[in-house]
Amino acid sequence: MYLPRGLSVGETLRVVLTADQGAQALPVIAVAGTLLIHTLAQRYIRWAPPMLLAALGGTALTWLVASHTGTQPESLEELPSALPPLSLPHLHHVPDLTGPAMVMSWLAVTEAMAIGKMMTQRAREHFNGNQELIGQGLANLAGSFFSSYRASGSFNRAGLNVAAGARTALAAVMAAGLLVVILFFVAPWTRWLPLHVTAALLLIVAWGLINVRALGLLWQKEPVDRLALIVTFLGTVSISLEQAILFGLTTAYLSRKTLQWLRSDRKQ
Repeated sequence: MYLPRGLSVGETLRVVLTADQGAQALPVIAVAGTLLIHTLAQRYIRWAPPMLLAALGGTALTWLVASHTGTQPESLEELPSALPPLSLPHLHHVPDLTGPAMVMSWLAVTEAMAIGKMMTQRAREHFNGNQELIGQGLANLAGSFFSSYRASGSFNRAGLNVAAGARTALAAVMAAGLLVVILFFVAPWTRWLPLHVTAALLLIVAWGLINVRALGLLWQKEPVDRLALIVTFLGTVSISLEQAILFGLTTAYLSRKTLQWLRSDRKQ
């Protein structure tokens, strides 16, 4: 079954439930096996990262089942090269790209701020928003000379870092350096990583980002943020994540401003 990119949770469920094609055994086994391997590795194995074991074990299980059932699992495309090619920004496109770039930058900043605050709250550390924006801007300036996409924070990468025990920004530097080295050896092998296993790994990361206790405390101690919480949740399951975060932050800002206005009006 093919699902177009950019679908909301509701649209995805509608497409899946109304499709003529039934559930396939291989994707179900691959996802369930990967989740099971991660759970067992997390509980009983200390000498290797559970995510790595889940990726390797899930991949091996998927291809083993595929060989017995005569099916072909969908996999990642093979990387054309380990390093991105050098490129020069085409400045004559600046007038046409100014508007879209401003929208993308605003959404990227919104998402990065939300991720940064959430991660620092979990680690009980101070979040420096200015430092985050400076680093993000420099990264995009440098990336423009290496055929890079617009870069921003990522819930998946941040959650994976936290799950691996990262505590400082040096983790990102080491991850980038190791990624370049690994790509020289792994690039030809990426076509063997099934998409079903990748989906299971993303489910593991997403589940680790849910903090029920923090949500309960927020609901009890910050009534003014309840509406923003509801708007963000409904937006996440109905529209894109970036738009949901933007609407949630806007709702939180308006709620707090309204509360301040009501309090000042009462004092007068």
